[in-house]
Amino acid sequence: MLVIGLLPNDSDADIALNNLAEADFASRQISVLTSDPLRTAALTDTPGDWGQLTPAAAVERMRTLGVADADRQTVTTGLSNGGVLIVIRAANASTTAAQEMLADQKATLVRAVKERRGQ
Repeated sequence: MLVIGLLPNDSDADIALNNLAEADFASRQISVLTSDPLRTAALTDTPGDWGQLTPAAAVERMRTLGVADADRQTVTTGLSNGGVLIVIRAANASTTAAQEMLADQKATLVRAVKERRGQ
């Protein structure tokens, strides 16, 4: 599963990333994307595969995963307004925990979506 969360700012994203690390989510499971690669680099040394994308490419990937139009628009707007997209590859058993950690840090959008092969 992929857990997708849009955090309102770098500070909340940083706390969420620390909480995920403390909960034993490996850095290779987590992708971080902002509208500015320098901001992304300031948040993490390992941006993950989603963090290598442009915001437009990330939103397109979300479309191929079946994420609703309104949610994709929320991500587009959020990233352009300084938000941070965090995508977590989580085992089914840890999906709920990942969602709760993002929601606890004021994520404006949290969704779990099934990852398709090759995505």
